[in-house]
Amino acid sequence: MTTKHFRNFFNSIRSGEVLNSPINDAVISQSMVHYANLAHRSGKSFKIDSRNGNILDSKIKKKFWSREYEKGWNLNFV
Repeated sequence: MTTKHFRNFFNSIRSGEVLNSPINDAVISQSMVHYANLAHRSGKSFKIDSRNGNILDSKIKKKFWSREYEKGWNLNFV
């Protein structure tokens, strides 16, 4: 990342400037890296819901895609 990338990102938040690298593209790229890491660490392949990127194998999802939060930092979904 360069200063120009950061400037572009903050300008997009402040003024609506078009991002040089769209967030959706970055999410897809980073998700692929995470999926590969999970497959390597678990030693198994798994299926992904192509509509939302969710891992369909609940054992892998529970073991690697979640974490226990420190007391007082729990996420409460409404």
